[in-house]
Amino acid sequence: MKKIFALFVAVAALMVWTLPATAGVDFGGQYRIRGEQKSNTDFSDDKSVPSSDDDDQLGFYGQRVRLWGVAKPTNDTTIKITIQDTRNWGQNEKNFTDGPGLTDAGSGNTLDLHESYVLIDEFFGTPVSLKIGRQELVYGDQRLV
Repeated sequence: MKKIFALFVAVAALMVWTLPATAGVDFGGQYRIRGEQKSNTDFSDDKSVPSSDDDDQLGFYGQRVRLWGVAKPTNDTTIKITIQDTRNWGQNEKNFTDGPGLTDAGSGNTLDLHESYVLIDEFFGTPVSLKIGRQELVYGDQRLV
């Protein structure tokens, strides 16, 4: 977390130093809570293995907070930084940490750098845009990925 915070401070300081006084800087955020309930998380219906009913159930509320800043130092340059904090409420900690593809509930590191990129439109006077940095990958209508 210290590395991410130091990176965020360094990039923010660089943005402030390089922006002209007339550049537009916008800030925004998002707060999302979503409930999830899953059954048969191990994909096994074998009743011969002794287990309690709670071993195959997983239910929790997921919370996500995103804060972002977007700067436009010139007409064709955009700089965006987004930090994200994710937490889970009410999970069964044993199943949550042992479940396939799920994160460790005891790690305590919930802050992450979600996006940090520079977008240059009309790169060297051509009709080509260049986006460099950490960014979301968006495919089609975003339904499956």
